[in-house]
Amino acid sequence: MSSKSERIKNIASKVGNLPILPTVVAKMIDLADDPETQTETLARLISNDQSLTARILKAANSAYYGLSREISTVDTAIVVMGYKAVKEIGLSLSVVDSLKNMGSINRFDIQKYWEHCLGVGTAAKEIAKKYLSTDAGELYVAGLLHDIGKTILIQYAQQDFYSVLDYMEQENISCFEAEEQILGITHGEIGYIIADRWNLPVKIGMIIRHHHYPQNAPKNFTAEAAIIDTADTLCHNLNIGNANHRVNKNINPQIIQIFDKTNSFDASEITLIGKTLKTEIEQNELLHFTN
Repeated sequence: MSSKSERIKNIASKVGNLPILPTVVAKMIDLADDPETQTETLARLISNDQSLTARILKAANSAYYGLSREISTVDTAIVVMGYKAVKEIGLSLSVVDSLKNMGSINRFDIQKYWEHCLGVGTAAKEIAKKYLSTDAGELYVAGLLHDIGKTILIQYAQQDFYSVLDYMEQENISCFEAEEQILGITHGEIGYIIADRWNLPVKIGMIIRHHHYPQNAPKNFTAEAAIIDTADTLCHNLNIGNANHRVNKNINPQIIQIFDKTNSFDASEITLIGKTLKTEIEQNELLHFTN
């Protein structure tokens, strides 16, 4: 059996096999983040990609926005949805495309994995709206991508991944803990490498890296990482895409300490968010990506 250091080197090298973000999506993210960008400029770029155009129009016309008239142009869709929502859809589609290419994986339900990612992203956005002044859209993206490192293990290091699953079952521990013991590298650390390859903001990469141990994140990213950990816990406990997970758990007490500088954190309010979470996810047209 190879040593942990050899496994780490081998797994990390596989990240290079992950496709970079499509040019249109990468440029769209840059434009959406630029406050100087005009709607017409962003719409012109999106219109160059038929698939992206169709999905954005479909999202704009979905029940989620509850509009009484049909949205037929990208310009109008951007105005209705906002730059950040359009960016989120573009990035979501890139992740979906990468998952479509994975095919059927033994002992891993891709659909449940994606449902969980959507759930964490959606929950993180709602929690961020309440507890942080930061951009809630960034927390959606971080939640969406928090487990992206698992796709590298599943696609390029399956035997190592199966060893992790076996160890989880034997010791009744989390996937993250089993990865540390068996591989010496976690899906959070792998996800951080992927975020860097995709040229995503440093904040998103750091949140992904520390989403299971937010107290270890740099201080300026601790609260954001704590939100992802809380959203992750909430989705697991609600059985939202609960693939390859052991047991329910309580919100990390250290999370409460991170939030509670103003005595504003209320775990019961997090539960209330969960009550509407499943409905919102079911309305998301990105959920059934295999159809």
